[in-house]
Amino acid sequence: MLLAIGGWLHVRDLRSSTLSDTRRLRTMAATRTARMLDLWMDERQGDAASLAELARIHGSASIAFSPEIAGRILRLQMESLRRRGTYGGIWIVGATGRVLGSVGGRRMTTAEDSAARLAIASATTQLSHPEQIDSIVTLGIAKPIMEVDHGRERPGGAVVLRADID
Repeated sequence: MLLAIGGWLHVRDLRSSTLSDTRRLRTMAATRTARMLDLWMDERQGDAASLAELARIHGSASIAFSPEIAGRILRLQMESLRRRGTYGGIWIVGATGRVLGSVGGRRMTTAEDSAARLAIASATTQLSHPEQIDSIVTLGIAKPIMEVDHGRERPGGAVVLRADID
């Protein structure tokens, strides 16, 4: 009888510690995943911000040197970023929503176009919903290009990055 009670208490304690360990492991896995996603997103937003700043400078400082050279510098930066950041495409979109330049040889999806228009309208970074293109899941990141007009900052366009989630 004592042996049965002792066995039952041992099984109960074992079950309790197993559940506790499982909860702790799940919490740690969720925390690691959240950190990884935060770092991934921070890198993508940093890329978009640097390209938006370069595009802003191109738009305002092209008087100091020829617009052709400024455009070539911007295009080289876009191509370099596309290759380094594993982006499926990068687009510069004007305030009217028209694509002014791109690298990657692909067209923007409807969701990416919507994110660009919303970024321009709200002057904040916008994300499209994830999409599957071929066998790759992508996310559009649209960062407004801020311009100064008569001392007032306003969005003059947007940079759109197609980031591979896979």
